[in-house]
Amino acid sequence: MIFSRAHIFLFASVIAVLSGCSQASGGDVSSDDDVSSPASDFPTLHLEQTSVMYFEGNPQEEFNYGKSLDTCRKAGVPITPIAKADVGKIGRQHITRTVEATRSSERVQEWSVDLSLGDGQSMSCQFRLEGTDELVIYTPDGKAYGINLRTHKGDVQEAGKPQLLDPTTYDSEEAFVDQAMGWKHSGDAVVADHNCGVWIQPGDNRLCVWNEGEKWGYSRSGVNALDADGQPSADSIVLEADPGHGTGLQLRTEVFTVGQSQGEAPFTVPVDVTLSVKN
Repeated sequence: MIFSRAHIFLFASVIAVLSGCSQASGGDVSSDDDVSSPASDFPTLHLEQTSVMYFEGNPQEEFNYGKSLDTCRKAGVPITPIAKADVGKIGRQHITRTVEATRSSERVQEWSVDLSLGDGQSMSCQFRLEGTDELVIYTPDGKAYGINLRTHKGDVQEAGKPQLLDPTTYDSEEAFVDQAMGWKHSGDAVVADHNCGVWIQPGDNRLCVWNEGEKWGYSRSGVNALDADGQPSADSIVLEADPGHGTGLQLRTEVFTVGQSQGEAPFTVPVDVTLSVKN
């Protein structure tokens, strides 16, 4: 893995648990020794967000579960449904991120339902909510810890020391690119007590991009808000997203703080985790 300070804002964090590697125990990995590119004025950023993919106006995975459940009921076969209290978790991804100048962490919790065929001939109607819970920590000394919080296993590897983004300013060149790519600025809004610029993407997807972070390298441009896969990019912070025409990403920010310390907890490997050292 190659570390940049903003890499923690990527949604995908794949945890690989390697076999046959040397073992290490969990513990505090937040040492500030030998830090590159210190930035005393960089504030602690803390985000808690929930995302879900929509299709034609419905949360896609939850809707598919509902259709499968109806099919099972009509077939009159034994059913084990998902508990009503948990249906709202289906297809959701909850992300908790804490970013400082020289270290960062991201916890991603996801829930899904296995809708595959049971015996290859008929649908299995014994539904079960499946979840993943993964944590990635990047430390000042250039290490990356990938941890599966359900299995209590993970790995540690060299990732390179943190590199700060250069300050950025929204100028005429960026404005030209936004316009040329079909992005339209539609005023400003406040999300989670912070200002963001409202952008309408081609296809009418709506994004609200944090516009107070340019001095720390976060772009306020619309076109820079998404990566090639249509996910929030590492160069900006998307605080809210709504799908155009009912299909696409919905993103909600429950908490966003700037300059409030989160202590050592986000950067500490749980003591019950066994780590494999990946060379």
